Amino acid sequence: MGTSLVVQPFASLIGRVSQMTPRLLINREKVGTYSKRRGGYSSPGMAQYGFRFDKSNYRDALFLGDCDDGCAALSRSLGWEEDLNALAVAGRAR
Repeated sequence: MGTSLVVQPFASLIGRVSQMTPRLLINREKVGTYSKRRGGYSSPGMAQYGFRFDKSNYRDALFLGDCDDGCAALSRSLGWEEDLNALAVAGRAR
């Protein structure tokens, strides 16, 4: 969420999951993706595990926008919206 996927060790986290694990990028722009024109991945170090948002994609999803909006959309889709809102209210009350 909200990363350039350039700075290590965080950038390598997307490659530390199995090939069958779904991955979601919530960010204002696409990062860490495969680029056929460049013959490789768009970010350094992504050659083995960068995101693929093309037709061959079987596990990567992309939400382009602010992190707060992406998390809200994800929580709504999963039926967790009330829980997330309750946590936000509790956090503000501290």
